Order: sequence, then structure tokens, then C-alpha cells
Amino acid sequence: MTIPRQTLPLLLGWILAVGLGIAAHVWFPKALNSREIALSTAVDSWVRPATAAQLNASTFCEMWTGQNLADVDCRSGYDMNTLTPVMSAQAQTSWVQALQSVDQRQSELRSLLKHLDNLRLSQPMLAQPLFALQLRLDQWTERSARMANQTKDGFAERSTYADMFQLLLEQQGQSYDAASGTFKKINWHVVRAADKPSGLKSRADTLATSLTWVPWALTLCTAILMGLGWWRAGWLGWGLMAGYAVLTWLGLLIAADASVHYGQGSSVFPLNPLGNQLNRQMLVGGISVSIMATGLLLAPRIGQAISLAMRYWGATMLSLMVLMGFAYALQGPALGSEALKLGMAVMAGLLTAAFGRSVHATAQVAPAALKPWRLMTAWRRNATGSQDPIDVIATQLNRPLLQFTAFCAVGIGAAALVFHDLGAALVTTIVAVTTLYMVFGSRLAGAVLLAGVLMAGLMSQTEKVQGRIALMMDPLSASVSDFARLLAFSNAAHEKGFNLGQIAWCSGGGVCIPLQALSDYMPVVLTGVLGTQGTFVFFLLYLMTMMVLATWLMRQFLTQQGSSRALSMMAFFMLWGTAAQTVVTFLGNWRIIPLTGLGTPLLSIGLSSSLVPVIALTLIVVVRYQTRRKAP
Repeated sequence: MTIPRQTLPLLLGWILAVGLGIAAHVWFPKALNSREIALSTAVDSWVRPATAAQLNASTFCEMWTGQNLADVDCRSGYDMNTLTPVMSAQAQTSWVQALQSVDQRQSELRSLLKHLDNLRLSQPMLAQPLFALQLRLDQWTERSARMANQTKDGFAERSTYADMFQLLLEQQGQSYDAASGTFKKINWHVVRAADKPSGLKSRADTLATSLTWVPWALTLCTAILMGLGWWRAGWLGWGLMAGYAVLTWLGLLIAADASVHYGQGSSVFPLNPLGNQLNRQMLVGGISVSIMATGLLLAPRIGQAISLAMRYWGATMLSLMVLMGFAYALQGPALGSEALKLGMAVMAGLLTAAFGRSVHATAQVAPAALKPWRLMTAWRRNATGSQDPIDVIATQLNRPLLQFTAFCAVGIGAAALVFHDLGAALVTTIVAVTTLYMVFGSRLAGAVLLAGVLMAGLMSQTEKVQGRIALMMDPLSASVSDFARLLAFSNAAHEKGFNLGQIAWCSGGGVCIPLQALSDYMPVVLTGVLGTQGTFVFFLLYLMTMMVLATWLMRQFLTQQGSSRALSMMAFFMLWGTAAQTVVTFLGNWRIIPLTGLGTPLLSIGLSSSLVPVIALTLIVVVRYQTRRKAP
């Protein structure tokens, strides 16, 4: 039987989609292996003892000091303005209530401990939370007894305040930030099991649902994307969507493994601090799939939008700057960095498409007009009405150059100096310098690059950068021990890595790799999955694929007309920025350059590792769609 040519890619797409779904079912961890799910199930049958309302740490601080939380350091009870201890008339009342609350909390948690101990044999995953709760209860009992003995005639000494505040904070599973005066729940604290309403149960139910439905969702999304890719761009679209599906599958597998197994065997993490990462990554994946599907469905109209953007260059630039500002202000560097990289790629693509050929022609007939100083100061001679043809040409190119330079300066400057997002600033600087080189030549790009190097030299003296340099040069003695744990993890993985779904997040001694494993340190985690050689091969293939696609996009820019040229260059600069981010991230994890805090594109968790690459893939398919329509 002969399979029709038009049916073959759809059939192969379904085979790949089903294969990824089956592989996910095989390698995804089981819900029964999760401490959160086991503990949540056990707590459902616990009969909670009746207790009165308990005093929390924040209320104790306010009653003892008699001041608002914003005006006092609750850890010490000191006034933030005078730097002196304060003690209100209600201090002794708050002390008595605190002692009662501590006793009630101890009784409540001991009841839970007894219940869990009865279920330990039938649910082995309860062993780690049970041990952690027992250890903490013993410590808290000793501390509360000591503080009760320090009370004289019903009154507490000023020096005992800090001990009581810390005990209340620990019993309620909270952290305190003295700089902002805010209290936050520690989601992986073992006392989360006694919360009412139970946040632990909500997290556990979400994780169980995600582990069940992720493989099916991956199968469906892969089939849809590969069908749309084939419909719009033939085999190129099919291949791009297939590659995206495989990378997404690998990233979800790692996130799922961490959501279940991270922290097992560690006394620091009785519950999993990464237990909600799979659900978050599913949301990111859903947003990414929606962006690509929408872009492919609206492919015929994207060209019109690009034409409008080129016509209203100034409005486009201002809109992108406002978008970047809102992204940084509302979501911080996580989303702001992607908005910055996206805006830089869009402006670079529009600039290259609108003026690239004009500058090339100028370089042939009037190269003097492209001298950096003459080009940058052409507006002065234009104001005096110069009739020199060279000045006239330089003036025509001066306005877009200054606008693009101002856009780069505002975006990169704000990212580096205001939001301290050094990684995004580095990647966008690479894109900006590349744009200036391609459009205006090496002399102007060299001058801008020199200015950037001088700025980088100044920033390298900051405490943050110096710390990362020390971390790179001497990981075992640096003040931050992340690399020491990462090196131990890589050495334990050996050459072939751990088996899929069996990543050793923590050592036999209970030391775990850093919590940023799924973001900043994904290349090291890949070493645990693929081994050292496999990770290096993956890195080379990843870069080679992006370089091949970038070369194809450059060819489209040189041979096509209209909006296709701008789309080609936008996608080109997005790929170029993605490649730069990939190189910077891998080299930082390999301790060749300092860490930048960037994630690995399409593999690390969060939208900040997916947005620009996803839009780039979508634009490549749209470019191919437009070129197929124009082909004879």
C-alpha cells in the first residue's frame, strides 16, 4: 500500500506525538513517590484537636513593640529609625499569649506526628516528613521550656523577645524580611501539613493532576503544532514543530522529576520546594503553544502588521519601550528580560530591512558618509543647511541611527543599572552591536563595542559581579557554595549520566544541588541526564541548528521583498539572541565565564526561557509561508 504524499507528514506527526506521550508515561515519576501527595493523603484522615486562636509572629511583634511592622525590625525588636529597643505596655500580655500559643501549637503538631507515625508502615514516603517533624518538635519543646523558665513573676526580660519571635516564626513555617517588614510562608516547611485551609493539599492535588495529564496534553499539542507547521510551511514547519516538541518533552521530564524527587534524603527539605514547578511549566507550555498556534493561523495578516510597524517607526519604538517598562515593573527580570530581547530584535529587524540596502549602496558610492563621527553628528550640519552631498546622505541615515542607539541605551541601561538584569543586558548588547555592524559597518560597531567594554569593565568591579567571578574561579572556597554542589553532581553523573527519570538531585549525605537547578543551572542538570559527552554533543547540535536557520533567514532577507525581509531579520536577531544566551548559559555553567542568571532557551523553566525562541520559530514558519505563496 502506498501512502499519499500529503498524508505522510501528518501520519509521521501523529506517530511522533503518540511516541512522546508514551515515553512521558514511561519516564514521568509516579504520584505515589511524592512526599507532598503522601503527606496530604495522610492528613486527610487526621482528626485535628480543638485549639484556641493562636498568636502569630507578626502580631506578637506589633504587640511587643507597639509599632507598625514597617517601622520596626521584628527579629530584634529595634526601632528602625532610632536603632533602639522598644517595648510597649502590652509587651508582657503578648509574652503570656505567645507562651500559650507555643504550647497549643506543640500539642497540635504532636497529634499530627502520632497520626503520621501510625501510617508510616503503609506509606513509606511519610518517613522523611515524619523524621523532620519529630526533630523540630524536640527542638521547639526544649526552647519553649527554657523561655518559660526565664519568665520571672510572670514578666519576660527584654532579651528573650528575639528567641520567642524566632520560635513563633518557625512553628508557623514562615520567613521574615526585615528590609520590607513582610512575612512569607515557606511552602516546603513540614508544618504546612497542619495548615487550615490546607495549602499542602492544594499543591499535592495540582501535582497529581499534572503528572496524570501532562503526557496526554503533550501528545495533543504536538499533533496540533506539527499539523499547523506542515499546513503553513511544509517540511520546514513540520521539522521545526517536531524539534520544539522534543525539547519541550525533555524540559517537562526534568521538571516532573524535580517536582517529585527533589530533596529526597535531605534534612533541609522535608517537603519539596520545587513541587509546583511542573504545573508552572505546563502553564508556560500552554502559553507558548497558544502563541505559535495563533501566529500560524494568522500568518497571512502578520505581513500587514509588519508594514504598519515599518511605516510608523517612531510609534513602534515608543510602544516597545513602554512594553519593556511594564514587563520589568510588573513581573521583574523574569519577563522583563524577554520583553527587552524581543523589543531589541524587532527594532533591529526593522532597521536592517528599512535601511540595510541604502547603507550598502552608500558604502559603494559615498563611503565617507558612513564615518562614525560624521554619521553621528550629521544633524548639526543639517541644521546649518549644508549642501554637501555627503552631508545630505549622512543626514538621511542619522535619524534612524540615533533613534536605534537611544532605544538600545535606554533598554540596556535600565536592565543593567536599574533592574540589575546583567544577563539580559549582555544578550541584547550582542544583538545591538551585531545590528550596527551589519547595517552601518565595522567602524561604528567597533566604537559602540568599545564603549560597551568600558562600561562592562566598570560594572565588573561591583560586588555582584565580583562574587560571580570568585564563584567561577574557585567554587570550593567561594562565599556561595552553588558550584561545589554542582561539581559533585556532575562527578556523580559520570560520562553517561543518570537514567532518565532517576536524576540524583541530592547526594547520599543529603546535600542537594541549588534550587535554581531548573533555571540557571539547566546545563548541569542536562549532564545528569545525558552525561558529559552527550551534553556537549547536544550543545553543538543546538547551536548548529540555530546557525543553519539563521543562514536561511539571511538568504530570505537578501532575495525577498516587502514584509518578508523585515520578518526574516526579526527572526534572525531573535535566533541570534537565543544562540548568544545558549552560549553564555553553557559557558557559565562550565565555569569558563561568570554566571549571568540566564536560563537555557526552551529547556529551563519559566516564560523567560521560552518567549523569544517560540516567537522566532513562529516567524520562521511565517516567512516560509510567504515565500511559498510568492513562488512561481
